[in-house]
Amino acid sequence: MVAATDEDGDTKVYVAPITHSRPADPHAVELPTPAKRHLGLDNAPSWIVTNELNRFIWPGYDLRPISRASPDVFAWGFLPVEIFAAVKRGIAAHQRGGGLKLTPRE
Repeated sequence: MVAATDEDGDTKVYVAPITHSRPADPHAVELPTPAKRHLGLDNAPSWIVTNELNRFIWPGYDLRPISRASPDVFAWGFLPVEIFAAVKRGIAAHQRGGGLKLTPRE
């Protein structure tokens, strides 16, 4: 996730989607089981897509808190350093190649 404040003072957030469907994206990063458990994801195979970023104003209408006990907490945790680095490399490769898609979700 990357966040930036725009000229109106809104916080725009860019996030890489996670999917259960094996993407055609050659730079997609498969999430290993320990990382999935840490993030509270199910056991089905999952990939972080690096050729598309979703953009929305924080907080987004479709965000859900991690629990009712923590209504202001939306983050499940950090990715392991090596996975985060692989995601950044994939996004950068698509951006350099002109194939990075930004999807507004406002």
